Amino acid sequence: MLQVSRALAVGCVLAIGSTARADSADRFDAGTMAIQAGGGVVGGVSLGGAGGVIGMLAGASIGRKGDWGAPLAGAAIGGTIGILFGVPLGVHFAGSRRDANGTALGTAVGELGGFLMFGVLGTIAEKKRWKIPTSVAVVVGTLCVVGGPVVGYQLTNEGAATMPLVGFRF
Repeated sequence: MLQVSRALAVGCVLAIGSTARADSADRFDAGTMAIQAGGGVVGGVSLGGAGGVIGMLAGASIGRKGDWGAPLAGAAIGGTIGILFGVPLGVHFAGSRRDANGTALGTAVGELGGFLMFGVLGTIAEKKRWKIPTSVAVVVGTLCVVGGPVVGYQLTNEGAATMPLVGFRF
């Protein structure tokens, strides 16, 4: 676990200390990406919360009186659907407001990639029987689910800057 923490810390230091300089509409501009991540979180929480409430009400309307399972299942399903739509919408909206021009398809594919990455990491952790604190799992999950759409958006952005840490153009 200590090695994983060190690897994450080194990755964060390298990403923060990147020498790339980009304007707000350029590809992989750190300021735009940070705003997009915030937009993804706000979009996911907003639509996830609204979807959860709608799902809870729908579950309560079809469940029997005194049955708490149907509203709970409805809230979980509605919240998940809201997050699935809210994160990429928030990322795309925030990027567009910063004059970037990434595509919605790139954002959606990035979200799929982020979910797949989190699933692969979870499978590896389970097979190796790593004891990961819940807080670490939540942070890594959030980074994958929000970071995936941001990267997908930025990969389809037609800005001129090079990719940080790599130095080549797409």
